[in-house]
Amino acid sequence: MPDKIIFLETTAVVDYSLKPETKERIKNICRQYDKKITAQYVKMEIKRGVLQYLVYLHNLIASKDSWAEVTRAISKLSSTLHKNRLSTILETLANFSDEIKNVTPKDIINEYGDIPIDEYRRRKSKSYLRLAIKLVWTNIDKMADEILNPMNCFPDMREAYEREGLFFNDPRDCAKSKFECKIKQFFREHRIEFQKILNQLELMPAGNLDEETLRRRRSLKGILRLLPYGGRKFSNKEPNRKDCWYCGDAILAVVAPDSADILNNNQKHYQPICAAINKRSIPY
Repeated sequence: MPDKIIFLETTAVVDYSLKPETKERIKNICRQYDKKITAQYVKMEIKRGVLQYLVYLHNLIASKDSWAEVTRAISKLSSTLHKNRLSTILETLANFSDEIKNVTPKDIINEYGDIPIDEYRRRKSKSYLRLAIKLVWTNIDKMADEILNPMNCFPDMREAYEREGLFFNDPRDCAKSKFECKIKQFFREHRIEFQKILNQLELMPAGNLDEETLRRRRSLKGILRLLPYGGRKFSNKEPNRKDCWYCGDAILAVVAPDSADILNNNQKHYQPICAAINKRSIPY
């Protein structure tokens, strides 16, 4: 009997690392499988997304003298321009608040001495974020038995590093990699699957689609159009690399082995994509 394989999509890795309430659910699902697989592309998405937002928040807290200054700075983030960053920051702060909700003045004195509550929040949150930054990165390798990278995505990627109390996440996206990826070749090799996904998305009424799906549909169409032309470039070294980023869910669904179930917390997007190429989208 062949191994039962589960493919860990980006949200599964992030939620396992940062959300205690979902970690056990993910672990229980993974126990039902013989092999856990993820992709270098997942690491890339984490690197340029969640990891960057955690580094931003850590360094913001480290650079401010009070918790009030931190919250003022966060309040100035635009919910339109910084939607994903703001969402991650607010969720992280909510998780941090849960972490310290039962802390007493005696606990604070035992750990830090007689300091103001404001300073306790600042110090404790820095420590919390430092651990989160390390966990979200190291758990990628710990969770997976194998990391696939068929398109040579960002092979020189490295974890965020700490210096003089601050974290640095450079280079934070694949444009700054020393290597050119092979995403165009990957699309050529799997053109049929990507065309099926595009066909499925085009059958969905435009009025019911969110902006992310509309971007994915436009990007898939643009990528598929350029594939026959050898002179038309498509890689991390070209401006059109964003089309790759917009197609992330579709790319991961295709990267996943044919026999793998795809674990995610994004059924709205993964269900139609997986249905198009006869793969199973597993929620947690």
